[in-house]
Amino acid sequence: MRKLTTTLALLVAAAPLAGAVPSYAAEPWHTVARADVTGDGRADKILLRRVDDSRCQVRVVGAGGHVMTKTLTNDFVSCTWHGAAPLDSRPGSELSVLTTTGAHTQFHSVLTVRGGKLLGQRMPAASDGLWVVDGAALSTAGVQKLRNGHLMSRVAFSDDGDTWHGKRTELAYSKAKNRWVVVKRSSYTTDSAGAHKTAGWHVPGLPRWAG
Repeated sequence: MRKLTTTLALLVAAAPLAGAVPSYAAEPWHTVARADVTGDGRADKILLRRVDDSRCQVRVVGAGGHVMTKTLTNDFVSCTWHGAAPLDSRPGSELSVLTTTGAHTQFHSVLTVRGGKLLGQRMPAASDGLWVVDGAALSTAGVQKLRNGHLMSRVAFSDDGDTWHGKRTELAYSKAKNRWVVVKRSSYTTDSAGAHKTAGWHVPGLPRWAG
């Protein structure tokens, strides 16, 4: 069985090609949301800004005044706030930022607070660690939060527009390893309607698509 990373790699082909891009000066910070990120039950302020052509920054100002900043790599199109929602079993919301956009694929950076720092949360089923969703005519990708607290990544593709083949990867957050790990992989056959039903984000508190 091919690894999910092989399938996800095919989606990277939808990413924009490098070329001449406009030059940006650092933007001012703008507040994008208020949510409990630190897990203390109080709303924290979340800010976002583009730094230059290839970097954007996320800043969390805690309710108690503690400031945390994380720099993300982005393409020249994307530095888009997606949302804040709890993804794992720990208190506090994770933050999702759209940092790369292909022709039909969205690549997200997911952040969380650990030990007073704002850290990236890699998607273990993706070679570059970015969280991928897609809703193309012949390929889809989605992330769903399950009732048991795990996340399910589903990637489906069709060779002929009729028969769809998919791969499911179940992810569990490991407190011991402080990261998401793969706990189960499986394959399935679906149809176009089923594949597109699972495309995008299906996590309470997050929009299905960014932007």
